[in-house]
Amino acid sequence: MYKEEQQILLRIFLKDKYKIKGKPVYTLLLEEFMKNNISGATVFHGIAGYGDSKIIHSAGILDSSDSLPILIEICDSEDNINKVLEITKEVFEKAKVGGFLTYEKVHTILFNK
Repeated sequence: MYKEEQQILLRIFLKDKYKIKGKPVYTLLLEEFMKNNISGATVFHGIAGYGDSKIIHSAGILDSSDSLPILIEICDSEDNINKVLEITKEVFEKAKVGGFLTYEKVHTILFNK
């Protein structure tokens, strides 16, 4: 059995070094998403990347960068994605961090057990 529908895929890009009171911002975001009944979110930890600074940060054997990329992906209804956008704006402002978001309409197929 499966269900097909149109949803919004949201991607949140930030750095792993971003913290509020010692807690990673991505963890705070996940906790807030769960409290607001967002269907699910996945955090990906990048091994290398660069942004506006044009400085490449990487997780090599000999170096230990504390500025690696984090990507959070969420696929949900437009209403729930709008909640996520507001939560993310509030957390980014509170943490005084930068980042960026992208979103697009997607066709999803959910397979049930």
